[in-house]
Amino acid sequence: MLEWYRTGADYKKIMEDFEKLFVEIIKNTKKTNGTHMTYSGEDYDLTLPWPRISVTEAFEKYCNADAETLLDEKKLKALAVKKGYQVKSSDTWEQIFYQLFFNEIEPALKEIHKPVFVYDYPLAQAALARKSRMDPRFAERFEVFLAGIELGNCFSELTDATEQRERLNTEVADRKSLGKTDYPVDEDFLRALEAGLPESAGIAVGVDRLVMLAADVPSISETLLFPAGEMFGL
Repeated sequence: MLEWYRTGADYKKIMEDFEKLFVEIIKNTKKTNGTHMTYSGEDYDLTLPWPRISVTEAFEKYCNADAETLLDEKKLKALAVKKGYQVKSSDTWEQIFYQLFFNEIEPALKEIHKPVFVYDYPLAQAALARKSRMDPRFAERFEVFLAGIELGNCFSELTDATEQRERLNTEVADRKSLGKTDYPVDEDFLRALEAGLPESAGIAVGVDRLVMLAADVPSISETLLFPAGEMFGL
């Protein structure tokens, strides 16, 4: 993984960082001007700035679901059933969200033939991220996609220790109710927030995925020194 953080910045600044980094990688590995690249025989336009689409906009455009439907478990389940997905009564909102995201939205993003930033995820999908200043039901988080591949995950850091404790406690309660492994709240992390953290944002990028795209190879395993498939005969 490649990670970096910036103080005095939010997730939108990190979008700009990543755009410039990726274009520079492509310039140096493919010896192009960085405005286009080819991967698996298809051309992708890297011209800056890259498209930005909120999660709400993506669900409206590709799933015909407004924000109220997106955030309501019953309405989202009804939408999934209407689209022909197998939905159990025990399925959670999170499971339905990702079922639609992976099957309806990610394939549509691939067809854009440009890198795309998908931003402002529902707050439940961003436990450590700051709430959106435009709509507190969402968080300042983005993921960046190219050629059907998710390259990185970023968010503006939540620096309010009290709010972070509330969110972590909610997460613990949710895990217990679902019968999942119970992990204690990270008190060291909360003490660090109480001591003070400036406004900041950070991103985690999959280096193997960057290499896969830059080298134009079809599988992440071809970028690894010790791929598990070869080591264990998978």
